[in-house]
Amino acid sequence: MSQGQSTENKRVTAKTHIAVFAFMIYFFLVVPFALIPLLDAIGLASSTVGAVVANGLFHLLPLLVYILVARQRPKAVLPPVSLGAKNALYIVGATIAANMIVLFVNFGHFNTLFNGATPEPMDMPGISSIWIPLVAFGLLIATFEELWYRGPVYAEYKRRGVSIWKIALMSGILFGVIHTGVFQITYTAILGILWAFMLYYTRSIWAPILAHVVFNVLNILLNPFFYLSDYSVFWDNHQTYTLIYGIAALVMIPVAIWCIRKLIVNNPVEKKAAAKETKLFTLGYWALLAVMIVVAVLTRM
Repeated sequence: MSQGQSTENKRVTAKTHIAVFAFMIYFFLVVPFALIPLLDAIGLASSTVGAVVANGLFHLLPLLVYILVARQRPKAVLPPVSLGAKNALYIVGATIAANMIVLFVNFGHFNTLFNGATPEPMDMPGISSIWIPLVAFGLLIATFEELWYRGPVYAEYKRRGVSIWKIALMSGILFGVIHTGVFQITYTAILGILWAFMLYYTRSIWAPILAHVVFNVLNILLNPFFYLSDYSVFWDNHQTYTLIYGIAALVMIPVAIWCIRKLIVNNPVEKKAAAKETKLFTLGYWALLAVMIVVAVLTRM
């Protein structure tokens, strides 16, 4: 029996959704009503260290549970394949382009379409302590998140024979709804879908980790709030920032297209027919996506 025929004979059942369903219960019920109060009680909830510890508990604990319960080898869930210099270059190029587009929309007046009003700036650490958010949010938290969303969420559907489009959509939407605000939920979901395809073509967990780390680091380094002691300076030069990021985004769009095309060409993938789905799987899949959107609307806006 050929590999293609073997894939065709697979049947994807509703139990494939268990990992995502359990994580949603954990993240939206256990985390806010148990873990966050615990971190708050020991004085970690509002600190950078607390943010890193919390994110680790949110994502690494479910990862460990999944590996043990599903009896999966860590290398199968988190394939540590070397990326190579070319793949790394293409991933970084595409990520820089995506970051420019997000910054343009974020700092431009376009964010009023999502938030209803220009958001007030938040307190940010000064340049002297910028290494703290770079390590905490740029490196550690980005890595923790990828180890789950492009780890078990991706691997569980892939080993069952689900199509990459459905895997990318599921992992991307789930990644989006853990964030806050319509704008952030939207662009993180899109990035999550893109990073799932990076994993698909490179077959390496290092691909989405690299993309996520680069994106977060650039978001910190290019955020004016990190460098300004007087927020009015930013708002007085708002149009200048918007113009700069707009030009950068326009220039980087063809770069992003080129990088993504080269990444695909550089990593040929044998196309396989998706496994047959039971009706319960299909209904469960779309129901889960619908529930995620509803949860995001009710709790995260």
